[in-house]
Amino acid sequence: MLSTLALVWGVKGHFYSKFTTTNDTIKDVNEKLKEIGCVVPGDIVINTGSMPLQKRIRTNMLKISVVE
Repeated sequence: MLSTLALVWGVKGHFYSKFTTTNDTIKDVNEKLKEIGCVVPGDIVINTGSMPLQKRIRTNMLKISVVE
């Protein structure tokens, strides 16, 4: 699925498997992206997901955040 996103939309997807609160997940993902050098402070990150997590439905949540 991640390679399809890159091929069709030109985005770089990353798999994340922890289950925690949405806000904690977004903070954790942004920190991990910073650690591996994909983003730097000041970059804008678009986080998407589906709620509730257990249903595994299509994306219905979007959060735009600025990397600190």
